[in-house]
Amino acid sequence: MGKKVIVLLFFGCFTTLLMAQSPAKTKPGTKAPVKEKQDPVTLSARIEYVFIDGEEKGIYAGGCKVAEGRLKTGQEVQVTDDGGSAFRMKVLKIQDYGQKDEMGRAKDVKVSVGKELYLELATLDGKKLTGLKGGFNLGAGSMAESQKTGGGMVMEKLPLKCEIDGKEWTGRTFFNSCLYYQHGNAMMKVKHPFLMMAFQSAKKPDNRQLTIMIKEFKGAAQKVEKEDMEITFTGSADGTKEKTYMQSNWENGAANTRKTEFTFEITRWEQNGDEAVISGTFSGKLYGFNALKKVSNTIEPDAELVNGTFENVKVKCFSETYSEQEKQLKQK
Repeated sequence: MGKKVIVLLFFGCFTTLLMAQSPAKTKPGTKAPVKEKQDPVTLSARIEYVFIDGEEKGIYAGGCKVAEGRLKTGQEVQVTDDGGSAFRMKVLKIQDYGQKDEMGRAKDVKVSVGKELYLELATLDGKKLTGLKGGFNLGAGSMAESQKTGGGMVMEKLPLKCEIDGKEWTGRTFFNSCLYYQHGNAMMKVKHPFLMMAFQSAKKPDNRQLTIMIKEFKGAAQKVEKEDMEITFTGSADGTKEKTYMQSNWENGAANTRKTEFTFEITRWEQNGDEAVISGTFSGKLYGFNALKKVSNTIEPDAELVNGTFENVKVKCFSETYSEQEKQLKQK
């Protein structure tokens, strides 16, 4: 499966927008003017999955989850990283995943009250951000207010944790990283039902990703047979290309080869329409495999993943049959 190299930043925000408007005075016998809908008093949103293709021009973009409030193009936001550095950015573009255009794609909007967006931000001076540390907090208050309140930092409850060779590793989901295809996926040419979940490292500079695919998944709590699971752990602990490798439950990283003894149990599966909530446990060994073997001399260590848990992870569900998906693809 081809992969695009991305750098992840994680944004979180809480701020208070102070607004005051004097009531309009009207003459007797006249109607009061209709007021435009005001922005909400609070804004709470986080960008979890950021692309930096335009970083040299100070442009950053990614999937944004909004807990409360709305965003507007042209809006300036206060940004404070976990190291305390503060700066301002401007909203360039918003796509609302809750609204679709005629092609079924997320619709471009000027103002969004949606909960899942694609957001594009830019620094005010058009320059790349440097010396960043950890996650980000976004707000609309003044610089002094942001520094006083710590930018409204919200403690995030991470959905996945485990121990890798005796060291704790935590992961978070990102936009559309957890999917369930009840009848397979015509785009991937897979006809059997499958569940796919991906978790990115929650701590920088670690850029490793744990990807789990369960074949023949019927949508219920269950113990998974090792023949039905495909697990990969890719990236590097220090974020460098030279130390990038893959660890997999397949020997030599090849499908249909000998598999490790890896236990995986889904302890909770609750589906409601096109969304489900899943929890589970996992533990076992992964074989080391070097995908860059021909161009670098990196080590290929095996890994022991123990005490693995993931809790209350949201999964997007697709119920269309394989033939219905094929028909939709032909119409596009």
